[in-house]
Amino acid sequence: MIKRNFTYRQKYILLLVIGLIVSIIIYKASIQRSLRAGRECKKMSVQLESVSQAPQAIKRLETEIKQLDQLFGNNEIKDKDVRSQIINKCSNYCKSQKIKIAQIKEPNIQLNDDLIIETTEIHFEGRYKPLMNLIYHLETTALNGKLASVNFQKEIDKRNKEERLILQVFIQSITKTNN
Repeated sequence: MIKRNFTYRQKYILLLVIGLIVSIIIYKASIQRSLRAGRECKKMSVQLESVSQAPQAIKRLETEIKQLDQLFGNNEIKDKDVRSQIINKCSNYCKSQKIKIAQIKEPNIQLNDDLIIETTEIHFEGRYKPLMNLIYHLETTALNGKLASVNFQKEIDKRNKEERLILQVFIQSITKTNN
């Protein structure tokens, strides 16, 4: 048997090397597996969360589809009925708010692939606050179209020297062609 006497420095270096080897073995044997299992657990929990929220997402998407169907004309409302419904809703609101309908222009109709885009232009006359409430009403109520644009104009009547505030509203309705 060979008897070796190691110095303290050699013993210390040997202890560090053995400790390093043991720590690598422990890491490979258990810690690495634990970290991998933790990552997989996080992935699975994210998937579980998305699956648990799926019914709400399905309901939300179904309501969006219904809204888009109404917007693109899958409802069975005729084009003239859409325009008359828009005018009726506007006139009913204007009666209650003391707003005057100054002008209703002929609709501008554009054909785009299999869609018909009808833009109705209506001019209202009144005070600023009721006109702003009208805009809010048109944006929030269920129209068979969408509020595309608004424009305020201040006009001066030269005969009476009175100022008038005119609100110009563009409402678009989109329908599918019957091809």
